[in-house]
Amino acid sequence: MAQKKKNVRKKYLRGVVTPSREPAVIGAVCGAIFLIVTILCILDHAPRNTCIVCGVLTALNIPLLLTRNLRIEFHEKKGFVRRNLFGKGTLYKWTDITGIRSVRSYSFRKWHDGKPDDTLILIGQKRIRIHWDAHNAEVFLAIARQYAEEGREKDAADRSEGISEG
Repeated sequence: MAQKKKNVRKKYLRGVVTPSREPAVIGAVCGAIFLIVTILCILDHAPRNTCIVCGVLTALNIPLLLTRNLRIEFHEKKGFVRRNLFGKGTLYKWTDITGIRSVRSYSFRKWHDGKPDDTLILIGQKRIRIHWDAHNAEVFLAIARQYAEEGREKDAADRSEGISEG
């Protein structure tokens, strides 16, 4: 009997790093409240300035809702795509990473509260900040650190080859 070969493919890690859902939820709740207030002002024939102020407060929640578009889609072999507020993506290869470092997380208070540090990925002059509570960040950062370390070792080997021993 002929044995069948199993088609074995390497499973590459992939996923999506998404920020915390809190800003989007706050934007949705506040937007709904201010929209109701705006509609009530219009129906009640309130002064025009009051309707305009409520409408502006409703519109100010749109950027909070758009924070769900901020994401990083990664694939272990192909690289990663960073998407901005409007969903426009930029493709980066893992070899483009020039450095990874930890930075203090944003805080409204003057002290740090013992929160873990955020991670900053450097790609040339561009910086990508990954918040400490982003979903799926650990897997992405493990892959990024691995490729950044390989890049540093390769650069060090290239520099040592260029130095003459004379």
